Amino acid sequence: MNASPKIRLALLESLRPHCSNPRFEHGFSKTDKESCQWIWNAEDPEPGFVKWLQSEGRIFWITGKPGAGKSTLMKHIMESLQTTKLLSRGSDVVIPIPYFFYELGEPQEKLFGSLLHTILYQLLSSLFDASPRALLMLVKTMKPFRSRWVGDETRKPWPENQLKELLNDFVAKYQQSAQVCLFVDGFDECEADFLKNWIESSTNTYVGRKLTAAWNLMAAQPHSTMTKFDQSLIDNVVQKAEGVFLWVILVVTQLVAGIEAEVEPDELQHQLADLPEGVRELYARIIAKIPTKYLHETINYLLIQKATHLGGSHPRLGADTLWKMSSAAQDPSTAVSMKAYFEEGFLMDKSSQQQQCARMTRRIQTCCRGLIHFEDSEDICKAKVTLLHRTVSEYVLEGDVYNDMLAKVDQRLIRDPNVCIMAGALRQLKIYSRFTPKWMSLATWVDQHSFSEENDNSYTISSPCAVHVVLCRAAKAEHTTGSSQTTYVDELDRVCSYLCRDWASHFYRSVVMQAE
Repeated sequence: MNASPKIRLALLESLRPHCSNPRFEHGFSKTDKESCQWIWNAEDPEPGFVKWLQSEGRIFWITGKPGAGKSTLMKHIMESLQTTKLLSRGSDVVIPIPYFFYELGEPQEKLFGSLLHTILYQLLSSLFDASPRALLMLVKTMKPFRSRWVGDETRKPWPENQLKELLNDFVAKYQQSAQVCLFVDGFDECEADFLKNWIESSTNTYVGRKLTAAWNLMAAQPHSTMTKFDQSLIDNVVQKAEGVFLWVILVVTQLVAGIEAEVEPDELQHQLADLPEGVRELYARIIAKIPTKYLHETINYLLIQKATHLGGSHPRLGADTLWKMSSAAQDPSTAVSMKAYFEEGFLMDKSSQQQQCARMTRRIQTCCRGLIHFEDSEDICKAKVTLLHRTVSEYVLEGDVYNDMLAKVDQRLIRDPNVCIMAGALRQLKIYSRFTPKWMSLATWVDQHSFSEENDNSYTISSPCAVHVVLCRAAKAEHTTGSSQTTYVDELDRVCSYLCRDWASHFYRSVVMQAE
């Protein structure tokens, strides 16, 4: 016996308007499968995802710093055939159900009820072919709520208590009918009372770890004047956050900067009390605190990072490390005028490279006040760089905040980020080419962004290549600026021709081989 197709369709239509999720459906460029392969490592204890899929474990929590790629990884896992294969464990029915909460998206994308609507909708859709008997039982369970799918209330969202009741009843009776796996992203952006305590607990741990670590580090410095850390500062941050974790990240970044400047505990409390409670307002306050003389650099640095991580290209085709960022942040024209490694007057060694990255770090900290994040790394040149959070782009580089910044600076000082990244790649090609075989440096990118400790002529090679970055960004820059980038492309040709007269042919063949 099968469920009535008419009733099933009516139920689906009653749920459909309330489970739209543009964040998941359209919020990402095509996932780079190679960059996510580490999640399938079954031999090492970390990350342990494969083992979890094959176990009876209920929850696998992916955590990481803002902008680290958690959402992109989540979508890759959701869409991978490996996930379905590992979940099946002998069962013919596997139902993956994704929902990505998104505070800045459609109003419903931050509601817990939208996730519940989505779960029911996906069950009704998937069980039609996979398990008709379970589908029939689910439809029977939903029949008492007839007013929700027949009559005037069909366009209204189902009450959360009814959705919870339906799901609890179905799971209790038919949990063996299928393997159901939920892929939920951005739980901290979900508005739900029951999540508040969980988020506050996580927030307390995060704030305590970050602030006490910064305080202890400064207190250990010679001649430090730091007194005992005020534990109430942690409680006050958590209380004022009201469950908004992004607000916490922004505030902690500002307080850590204060601690590093040896601000006394009372003054830190005053700074916290003076900070606005809304995320948008907090971003505006952070920008307002940046001296006007630095604002053009603030804009340029943020635009480079936006183009790197949110511009539709792989981050490695941008300025995703401190060394690449330090190259892209310089005056683009100097990439053409600087000497290449084979010319007299070329100056670059390991020490000067690290000094350049250290200066870049200090400059970004001064101009961006924590809006650009650096990962810890033993080699400062290889430290990963990203926007503190994707909302930096949406709140700071758009709308009134961005317009106010532009109004205060000389527009001639604002650079196109594609030009900056292109020039940075050209600059690095001029430096790194001397460490690689002549033709190989054209078809690959130097992945180790610092000089070898043991041998200055030893380098690790991997794709994508510097030539690709220059040409890709030149094309983008021509579109965004309306100007041809022939000066940079001609310089690229000059440098590459020294390495190999027929460099274009070698490069073309390497690209075709990689594509195949």
